[in-house]
Amino acid sequence: MFFLADFSFNITYDDAGVSSISSPSSSVCPGQFPLTVRISNYGAAPLTSCILNLKINSTIQNSYNWLGNIGTGKSDTATIELYKFTTGTDTIVAWTSSPNKSTDTVNKNDTLKALIIVNSLPVIHIGSSTRICANTTDSIGGAAVNGYLYSWTSNRGGFTSTLSDPVVSPNVTTIYYLKETSKATGCTNSDSLIITSPYDVPTANAGRPRTICAGDTIAIGMSMFPGTQYSWTSNPKGFASTSSGPLVSPTITTTYTIIATYTSNGCHSSDSVLIQVNPVSNPKWSVSVSNFAAKFTPYDISEKSYNWNFGLGFGDTSRTPQYNFNANGTYLVKLIITTDSGCIAQYDSSIVINTTGISNSAPSLSNFIVYPNPAISKINIESGIDIIQSIVIINATGKRVWQVENLKTQFQSIPVNNLPAGIYLIISEMGNGSNYLTKFMKE
Repeated sequence: MFFLADFSFNITYDDAGVSSISSPSSSVCPGQFPLTVRISNYGAAPLTSCILNLKINSTIQNSYNWLGNIGTGKSDTATIELYKFTTGTDTIVAWTSSPNKSTDTVNKNDTLKALIIVNSLPVIHIGSSTRICANTTDSIGGAAVNGYLYSWTSNRGGFTSTLSDPVVSPNVTTIYYLKETSKATGCTNSDSLIITSPYDVPTANAGRPRTICAGDTIAIGMSMFPGTQYSWTSNPKGFASTSSGPLVSPTITTTYTIIATYTSNGCHSSDSVLIQVNPVSNPKWSVSVSNFAAKFTPYDISEKSYNWNFGLGFGDTSRTPQYNFNANGTYLVKLIITTDSGCIAQYDSSIVINTTGISNSAPSLSNFIVYPNPAISKINIESGIDIIQSIVIINATGKRVWQVENLKTQFQSIPVNNLPAGIYLIISEMGNGSNYLTKFMKE
């Protein structure tokens, strides 16, 4: 007799492996990242423990004892450690061993290798920390690079900008932060700079705007401040000065600009002033004489007022007056002209009155000549109508500067090289007792 026995056998085996590496990703930026892998249970029994092994770029890292509970065909994640990645390419190899503290029966599924590309950080150009002058600006950062984004913030004043090189004007010490991001990789780099509390700047004051007459001299600018340099320019160009309050005599409307600079720190400020210039009339006149009556005509007959002095004081306000002198002689005649804008000009000249009725203009006779005119060293007087008895030369103020008598000649050469430049009146007394008045210019 035989008995059949029923024997049942439960066959179990332990098999685990690394199925993926979830951190870091295949493309990252430089920095520290946790090494996170996914453990899969390929065995028939629940996986409660194993050893995780790691190699980075041929360097074996510390192993990690994993504990948990993974059912057959299931998986779970495990974080091993933080690792610092620098720019370049890294190879990570991760594998399991000793599943459930036993021998892994299938080795071919234990290991996983991954290639990690570590992208470079943006090269940041933030500039240098500095100190600026108050009420001035400074450009920070640098030239923009295609493919990069810029984000500026500050610790004061709420400053923000997306420019690569923004302009700032802090009035207190301020820290500026720049975050630069590569649009291609998402990698960012940061830096900061400090702009220290601004230097004081000097005060520049060009003065108040004014209106003057051509030829007037006025002071512009300000009082000098110690430790400050001054520089003036003008528009139209032509004026320059290093005085804080120079004198100017513009002939046309001019804008003057001052720059004041502290010698200690180079900080400066500027200011401008407009000086309006009104023209001055030409006060010269001509005269025609008949016996003792002289008629005067100014060169400019369009101005507001005229004031004549015929030797007895100002008072005749006629535009073209006629005055009767009561005796022969030399008279200093003066004219003051005032324009509508209040600008005053004066011209004084001497005339000679005699019964022949001679004016201060050069004679019209072509045979009485003075040459050369203008003169430099000498003049020649030549008469083709009568002999010359005497010659007197009078300057613009009525003063005699040269005289000769008892000539009895029709030609006379006179040295004038010692006379100042200007207009002179020549009074020539002829043999018949008449006088001729002529002018010449000394250069």
